[in-house]
Amino acid sequence: MLVCLSGMIRPKPVFFYLMMSLTVMISSSMGVLQYGYSQEAPATPSEISVLSSSSFTEDIGAYHIVGEVKNNSPSDSMKYVKIVATLYDKTGKVIGTDFTFSDVGVLRPAEKSPFEIILTDIRQSQKVSSYKLSTSGDKTRALPAALKLSVDNSYRDSIGFYHAAGEVTDQGSQKATYVKVSGTFYNSSGSVVAADFTYTDPHDLEPGQTAPFEMVITSSGSTANKIAYASVNVGSDQYLSIIQNETSR
Repeated sequence: MLVCLSGMIRPKPVFFYLMMSLTVMISSSMGVLQYGYSQEAPATPSEISVLSSSSFTEDIGAYHIVGEVKNNSPSDSMKYVKIVATLYDKTGKVIGTDFTFSDVGVLRPAEKSPFEIILTDIRQSQKVSSYKLSTSGDKTRALPAALKLSVDNSYRDSIGFYHAAGEVTDQGSQKATYVKVSGTFYNSSGSVVAADFTYTDPHDLEPGQTAPFEMVITSSGSTANKIAYASVNVGSDQYLSIIQNETSR
């Protein structure tokens, strides 16, 4: 490639091409990090499915899509499970997209996870009439199952908020860090109406240690009133739940 400098035709120096190559490499790496992709083999769409979803608009105007995904692979665990929403107005025109990742970080075969996409742009939220969901993920090796989960109480309080409370015990041989409890909340027909997650208190557990947790659905009183039961899961940086998707009624 040639460039014109002061009326003369001169070749670009080798350093220019080296810098261009480096820029492309850095940009590609940033893209990988930004979207959470990995170099492992991606899952096919049929391996991860959306079991159920619903949407609602908060009193302040934010638009929510809540749902549940399942790993359909008979043998492979999945991580970086990404859910993408395409948003349409009442005429069927695309007005935007948004995405999130499953609340459960690693999904074993047949395991499920809740998710929630929140469109906080109030003007865009007002335009949404319908949505379409797509999924993707990366195959990975499952972590050891060593977190014992118990959901001891679920109830609706006097102001209509729904609570799910219990304990998690680290039955592994090492410390469990950032112990995350995820909940999928269903109506009486089995459709997902809410999703939430929290961390145990404290969020790191030593071997043999037990800590409590509590999730409270406060996003919408009308949504909380629809909840009939919940499915709860737990995971940490080192371990997965001993029992997948503990049900609480």
